Amino acid sequence: MSFVHLHAHTEYSLLDGQGKIKKMVARAKELGMPGLAITDHGAMFGVIEFFKVCKANEIKPIIGIEAYLAPRGMTDRDPQKDRKAFHLLLLAQNETGYRNLLKIATASQLEGFYYSPRVDHDFLAAHADGLICTTGCLNAEIPKAIVEGRESEARKWIDWYYQVFGKENFFFELQDHNIPELQQLNKALHELAPRYSAQFIATNDVHYVKPEDHTLQDILLCIQTGTRVAEKNRMKMSDASYYMRSPDEMRRLFGGVPGAIENTLAIAERCNVDLGFKGYHLPAFPVPEGHTAFSFLYELVPFMRDGLFVELGRAPTADEIAEAGGLSRAEVLSGWKRLHEQHALVLNQAADEIKMANPFSAVPTTYRVRSDGRWWYANCAWDAFGICAALHADGRIETTCPDCREAVNVEVRDNATPPLTATTTRSTPFGTRAPSRP
Repeated sequence: MSFVHLHAHTEYSLLDGQGKIKKMVARAKELGMPGLAITDHGAMFGVIEFFKVCKANEIKPIIGIEAYLAPRGMTDRDPQKDRKAFHLLLLAQNETGYRNLLKIATASQLEGFYYSPRVDHDFLAAHADGLICTTGCLNAEIPKAIVEGRESEARKWIDWYYQVFGKENFFFELQDHNIPELQQLNKALHELAPRYSAQFIATNDVHYVKPEDHTLQDILLCIQTGTRVAEKNRMKMSDASYYMRSPDEMRRLFGGVPGAIENTLAIAERCNVDLGFKGYHLPAFPVPEGHTAFSFLYELVPFMRDGLFVELGRAPTADEIAEAGGLSRAEVLSGWKRLHEQHALVLNQAADEIKMANPFSAVPTTYRVRSDGRWWYANCAWDAFGICAALHADGRIETTCPDCREAVNVEVRDNATPPLTATTTRSTPFGTRAPSRP
């Protein structure tokens, strides 16, 4: 039987995690592990890179975070009461959980930051859907209460976590490092387990790939804390055991605890977050009352009409647009009127402009006739509007597209006859086309 590391810090746990993502994933593959988690301190900066590397190596990526939980409210900032935050291990089961992790990571940085990026119990409870949670390491809320002898408080918080996350999504976490309090904690969790019919998972608090990387990680801690390696009374890891232990090593440590090894594999199976770049992953956007998403987009992006042009092979009528978009004819005509008003300055800025019917937008295309009889046509990147531009005395043509704000292509001919066919094809949200012009 294999094993999956569900508590692992990468180089993105800044000045704390020493493991490079590529090396960690390669090691997981070498050890025959089917998956690997990323649970960096208070941030998710490494998630995309981690996901890509895991996929490239056929290792299942498990997306998580070791968040910080404020002892009181996330906006409380009393140096005596709020400086030290609890650790909190969270893993995303699905897209809902992933989105909640993003919200937790963002709010902790922007709203709750005080020595560390924090959320509080209320925020956590409001964003617990789709997440798996554990009792955590020695610096987590429940372990702290147990080690400090506050057993009734520990039971109170265990009850709270079960209520918030549900029995299937909350696990007792066991670790084995050279810390006396850790053995005390493991013993207490075993004693509490029958009361809750608790499920165990075994983890190693991974901060580097192999035992020999311990020295480098220790130097990182010195940089973080502004101390020297030779100093005795400084923050340091207890021993060199914070590496990616093999499945055999983890079985030797926790094989006698029912489910502790097996549950790591079960959790890995349950966690399915796809960050692949297939299709569109757009946020939900609220629209004003009385609008559908299509009708509001129609107001904001008049190029929506292009889709009907491609389908019909000609400019759509107001009735056809209304039917396709679930709009009334009056709404369509009102939209055209507003559109024309937005471009009035462009369409009427000089007397030497020729307005031609534009099948893409039902708004006149503008051609400017130069003083020497030549004309030019300016075309924006959407291939939807003719854009009039300034012609300088020295012959320079200055163009600005008021819709897409992109540079425009300018065609100059030696006569005043508009082109009959577009010279290029362009990709739009509705497909690629090479439209004809009148």
